[in-house]
Amino acid sequence: MNAASYTSRFTLSNLINVICALIFLCSGSVYSQNDGSSCAAATQLYPATDCNNTCGAQYCGGYPCENGNCTNFNMPATAGVDGTCTTDDDSGQIGTWLKVEATTTSFTITNETDYAGPGASIIERKDYAVFSGSCGSLTQIDCQADVNNGTSFTVSGLTTGVMYYIYVTRSANSIAEGCIGCNMAATCITSTVPYVSDAGEDCTSAMSLTTNTTYSTSNANQTSGGALCAGSTENDAWFQWCAPLSWPMGQSAYINVNNQTCNSTSGLQLSVWNTHTVCPSSSLDPNVVCQNPGNQVDYYYTWPTGPGRCHYITIDGFAGTACSFDITVGSIIVLPVELISFTGEHIDNKNRIEWSIASQSNNKQFTLYRSNDGISYDKLYEEQGQGTTTTQYNYSFDDYFFTKNAYNYYRLTQEDFDGHIQVFDLVVVDNRDRFDRNSKPIKSFDIMGRPVDQFHQGIRLDLYPDGSVRKVFVSSETR
Repeated sequence: MNAASYTSRFTLSNLINVICALIFLCSGSVYSQNDGSSCAAATQLYPATDCNNTCGAQYCGGYPCENGNCTNFNMPATAGVDGTCTTDDDSGQIGTWLKVEATTTSFTITNETDYAGPGASIIERKDYAVFSGSCGSLTQIDCQADVNNGTSFTVSGLTTGVMYYIYVTRSANSIAEGCIGCNMAATCITSTVPYVSDAGEDCTSAMSLTTNTTYSTSNANQTSGGALCAGSTENDAWFQWCAPLSWPMGQSAYINVNNQTCNSTSGLQLSVWNTHTVCPSSSLDPNVVCQNPGNQVDYYYTWPTGPGRCHYITIDGFAGTACSFDITVGSIIVLPVELISFTGEHIDNKNRIEWSIASQSNNKQFTLYRSNDGISYDKLYEEQGQGTTTTQYNYSFDDYFFTKNAYNYYRLTQEDFDGHIQVFDLVVVDNRDRFDRNSKPIKSFDIMGRPVDQFHQGIRLDLYPDGSVRKVFVSSETR
């Protein structure tokens, strides 16, 4: 879903605690998609040999901590799993979810949380519960309670290549010390075997991409390996894609980088070279895409190419920023259905889902799916297509069995008679009943508590007449 904004709800007392914590004891950051708010959205960390990721004014290219310099990071989760070693109930505490792919049979976790002020040495203490398995089916394999700042422990008996999950919360002693809003953490993952990206270190080792196939990877722990279309390289990842020999002359290709999660707001730089099979050596070499998308979560660029034509791709972290991301290079083709609109809204006791189609070509059917988490979908409805037509058709479906007091996600697909499937953007219907969605805020603040207007770009906190606060993220696409 290419959403330009999202909202969440919390009370005025939460806002005061957040502002208090930011001003008095700590500073922290939140700027990723996989922000650690749930097991499914766990932030992936990549083991390094030590926790020092600062190289002068830049980062060293690693991703062992939530932040590039291993400083405090906002813990966004409000529900987790209670660790067996703790004296309090972690399942309902504010925390953060992390995940780590084991590079050998063990890794080490270090508490890097750093506060300043009265009782800081106690407030910094954390509980760590480590799990194997998958979200929804986790098995605890280690648990450490009341871990001090600078203290480490090693998790052993791991299987190389397997993903493990970590839930981090404040310890019972930390909570008892006070500072309700001090919900920051800094966690470092180290190993005797550092993470090695499957992307190439340089042009000669570039990872080969297959058309219309998505790869999940990272530029963590990469080094400077070659040219960039503009600026310098710090921790670049290299790929190569070649158009199939059957590629129609002049047809456009696209590159899509999405699900990007970074350890700083600087994000990534992108070059798509037009040197065919010759490795580019400087910024003067020809390119077809030269962009600095920064910390965007999802971005997309196109260029015309020809049959058998090859393109090297460089993705580099700005100032040594490390990110995890998905990358796809594919074909721009004429789609069988021209979608005018796809919308959803709650009307009376149902969710009304509507879509309008300007034209159809070889269209067999539409299928509507619903999800309550935006991840797992159930088939809801099928509508027969009109084959080939230039007549506009309008479709609708009334969903009476949506999940109450939650977001409901709807996905629409189209299938043609050849079996090809087209997936459209998501529609989200807000079925929460905790506030009046038509009310207007009386005041707005940034995360530092400073008054802002409704056009403020970034995170905005809106105060409503009932005393509640809605957190809104506004991207540049909204303005």
